[in-house]
Amino acid sequence: MAENDTGLPTVDEAPADVAPQPAPEPAEKPETEKVERVVPLAELQRERERRKEVEQRTAKLEERLTQLFERANRPPEPKPEPVPDFQSDPATHLKANLDQTRAEQRQIMEELRRRNEAERFQEARNQFISRYAAAASEFADENPDFRDAYTHLAKSRDEELRILGWDDPQERQRRIEAEEHQIVMQAFNAGVNPAERLYAFAKHRGYRGPAANDADKLDTIAAGQKSAKSLTAAGGSAPAGRVTAAQLIEMSDEEFAAATKGDRWRKLMGG
Repeated sequence: MAENDTGLPTVDEAPADVAPQPAPEPAEKPETEKVERVVPLAELQRERERRKEVEQRTAKLEERLTQLFERANRPPEPKPEPVPDFQSDPATHLKANLDQTRAEQRQIMEELRRRNEAERFQEARNQFISRYAAAASEFADENPDFRDAYTHLAKSRDEELRILGWDDPQERQRRIEAEEHQIVMQAFNAGVNPAERLYAFAKHRGYRGPAANDADKLDTIAAGQKSAKSLTAAGGSAPAGRVTAAQLIEMSDEEFAAATKGDRWRKLMGG
């Protein structure tokens, strides 16, 4: 410590043994609770449909406006010069009539070409459908459950498209038909019965055959019987081991046929 001119002591530097004090850390702020809003699925679906409708209407409006602008900016078509009569200018009169006749012939030929192409396309389509139907019928003779497998495959794909956002049933149907057409064409080109590939595809999608389906139906009925027994034990009105009238009514024709096949009907009666 030194003295200045006034005789008072001055501090030249801080003592070496005094460590600098760290700045106080700011107090931790309490974490605010995160509030998450859960949007109901039905509301989300409605919002998606509304947004899709708005997008479609906007796209349609833009298309219409584009067409109107193109027509507005299109240069006017030149008016044809009047054809002179034969007496005043026979050569020009005959040439104009000949040009008109040729133009009409070109229009007729173009229309005939379009009709022929449409007829050939329809003929090829009919042949394709007949060939596909014959192949499916042949495969179904050896695999009677082909129709069930086909139905399972179509429903499975339809549900997948619905989940993926294809809300219009007609759009889903068109997409399914296009995919089926491609599968059938590839099978024909490979020399394979397309029904065989569709049947294998249905199994890949979870179809297990009529025996497995009947077993599933019986398990469902057995579960109903077990529930009926539980109701009886609890004071219900259904006899133990028997299905109720309501359960019989709710069964589809296929379920009832499977449940009463052979001696299975005895299980329905509690036997």
